[in-house]
Amino acid sequence: MKKRLHFILQHSINSCISCNVLLYFKTHLQLNLLLLLFFTSSSVLGQYQQTWTKTYPNVLAPYHLQIDHHQNMIVVGSTTATKIDTEGRELWQVNFSGTTYKSVLDESGNIYILTRTPDVNDRLLKLSPEGEELLNYTIIDGFKPADLIVNNREEIFLTGFLQEKALTIKLNKEGNLVWSRSYESNCADLAMNTASILDTDGNLIVTGKDLYQGSSIDGCTIYLVKYASEDGSILLEKEYELRETYAFLDHPSKLLVNSTGIYIIGTRESCCHGHPTMFILKTDGAGNYLWRRGSSAPAEHKLKDAAFDKEGNIILLAEAFMNIPQKTTIFTAMFNSNGEQVWGDNYEPASSYGYSVGSLVILENGLPAVSAAAYSDRGLTFITVLIYDKNGTRTMTLSTPPSYEPQYSHWTNLVKDEKDNLYLGGAFAADNYYSQGQLNLIKYALTPSCPTQLVDVRLYLPPKPSRVGWQVRTTADFGSYTDLQNKGIKWTWGDGSDSSVSYTLPDSPRITGEHTYQQAGIYTVGLNFSESCLDATSDEYQQQIVIYDPTAGFVAGVGEISNWATRLRHMEPGAKTAVAFALTYPTKTAEKPVGALALYLNNKDWFFSQSLDWLVINKNRAAWQGWGNINGNGHYKFVATVEDSGGLGMNDLSDKMRIRIWSSGGTLVYDNLMTGTNKLHLEQELPGISRGQLFINTTPSPVIALQIQEMMKEASTMPENVAELQVYPNPFSSVATISYTPNSQGSYQLMLYDSKGTLVREIAKGEAHAGELIPMEVDAGSLSQGIYYIKLITPDAVKTTRLMLRR
Repeated sequence: MKKRLHFILQHSINSCISCNVLLYFKTHLQLNLLLLLFFTSSSVLGQYQQTWTKTYPNVLAPYHLQIDHHQNMIVVGSTTATKIDTEGRELWQVNFSGTTYKSVLDESGNIYILTRTPDVNDRLLKLSPEGEELLNYTIIDGFKPADLIVNNREEIFLTGFLQEKALTIKLNKEGNLVWSRSYESNCADLAMNTASILDTDGNLIVTGKDLYQGSSIDGCTIYLVKYASEDGSILLEKEYELRETYAFLDHPSKLLVNSTGIYIIGTRESCCHGHPTMFILKTDGAGNYLWRRGSSAPAEHKLKDAAFDKEGNIILLAEAFMNIPQKTTIFTAMFNSNGEQVWGDNYEPASSYGYSVGSLVILENGLPAVSAAAYSDRGLTFITVLIYDKNGTRTMTLSTPPSYEPQYSHWTNLVKDEKDNLYLGGAFAADNYYSQGQLNLIKYALTPSCPTQLVDVRLYLPPKPSRVGWQVRTTADFGSYTDLQNKGIKWTWGDGSDSSVSYTLPDSPRITGEHTYQQAGIYTVGLNFSESCLDATSDEYQQQIVIYDPTAGFVAGVGEISNWATRLRHMEPGAKTAVAFALTYPTKTAEKPVGALALYLNNKDWFFSQSLDWLVINKNRAAWQGWGNINGNGHYKFVATVEDSGGLGMNDLSDKMRIRIWSSGGTLVYDNLMTGTNKLHLEQELPGISRGQLFINTTPSPVIALQIQEMMKEASTMPENVAELQVYPNPFSSVATISYTPNSQGSYQLMLYDSKGTLVREIAKGEAHAGELIPMEVDAGSLSQGIYYIKLITPDAVKTTRLMLRR
């Protein structure tokens, strides 16, 4: 047994391969489930308790364990995808051909899986949140993707290599090729993309390595390329030749990016001596080299995972190889943004051959948690999770034996949900590494260190949109709760920036915050309670804020959109709606845009904007809000969101637009994407237009400009169409007669208010037909002399008339 394990370990060290060590059991073991909790210091986390452990048959090697937006687990194995709820119940399982080597989730919960089969092209599979196949895409012949990224529009980026060239491709939501870009080495025979990431602007950053033909270890540079997301144009291209001697090769395997720069992280290996070591290479946002650092691990070590903590430090997780005695250990380290190692911890097994190191997660309070599997001459002994504080001290160790008797094992996956509950997942195979086995999941539920107290909290943001570069000041009111000092409540700003500390005075029920946005957008501002013992009774601790830039340019367009299949007051299923618009901010200091939006709803009713509240432009997306009328009647609020795909010609059907319209009473009367989000969101899903062309900061052709002008003119010249409301005599002394003639069928309500705005009585309410004369009376018997107001409320409008009583 020892000889077998020694061979496996020695082979892993000599070849510098950090795959999971294969664990062979000579005799079957019966181990009772046991959870060992060791606390080395206090922690604001609270305590973790193992709430359940589950076993699922016929799942081989769960390469990826992920949490979707409903907090369900998606487990993607070699040939299966399984969805499991928070109580461990299996919701569905899908089988597919090929062997998984990469999978991701998008924001909507769709699952993307890359599979590989010998002598067959790789495939990309897309599953819906219900497990239905949405896409089965065949990768082009010879292309070997190494990484997979999906953005919030469900656009897909694949990076890898094809023959001697590095290759990056973009697919749209339907799996159609949008663009393809290759990169050739300037100093070696081969170029291989190895990792990718989207920056804050949505552009794709790719890193890779050069390699000489016929060599597995000898290369010359690390390269970095940034592609524009929309068209694949090169935004930056850099190479870094940093080796001191030949026969070394850098393997960049992780990219991180934030406001301080770009971090390329990986492992350096030698062809002759087998001495892997981790490295971090940092550049500025333009790709200019800043520094390179290695870690102070006590032995050879290979990168397993890396992530930012909440303060922008880099947490590294590695598998370290000890020669005397021969064992593998867990090495975890923190580096700051200047490349200084803040701390490092090498966790050695007490009486075992070592650890197969798994993965890394960052908890809500910014502390790292890592996973690994411990093995000894008896085989697999414990599954371990380590949690560190900000100083690198292990504050908690969670250890659990395996739940049954495997011969081979994988324990590599650690994930957390939004409440910081931890899920540890792995598969045990009975016969060999690639045989069908059993998936094991363990849930560690977080028990807060203090009882959670529910509080009523309401957020107050500036009443108007704020400009880019201006300071935004916010207030949260906790009502009767005043013990807010040092409670760990932080503000979140929705723009990717770090949470910031809230400010309060002693015995005050309010906390304040301030933030400056650097880009136009629609952001969600809220409070983060994860480091406190408080929680909100409702979601009113989060609100949206609009940030505009009056120098961002203009939007214009003309065309046609298709109505949704649901009938609303001003939307007929299957009909078309013509659209034209042109908007901009008139000056660099303007607080509101100018322009107009015209719609020919269902090709029979005119909507025309009367006022505009704001306009947000960010790259190829824009949104604006305002008020308008329909056929000259009513007071309707609207929000329009558009995307300019950049196509040419009279019709660009890849342009997108969504329009929502509400009555003054808040009733939705038009929406051409009823399944879309109900919140303001610049990056939301948008339906394509059916005809025409939309422009963002691109001047329309004279023909299109004339079409916009003609449609605007026709919509704006619609006569005002207001329901007739007559009161006589006025002034009156005993009885006033009111006659109401509606212009369309619908409900009405007539109210009487005094001069202070206090409701006196409801005069009448009911349903009326267009053109019907409805007489009503106001009796002055119980009224005091003075001025009164009659308010008429209909679905289309609110109209007020003054009435005077004289005795």
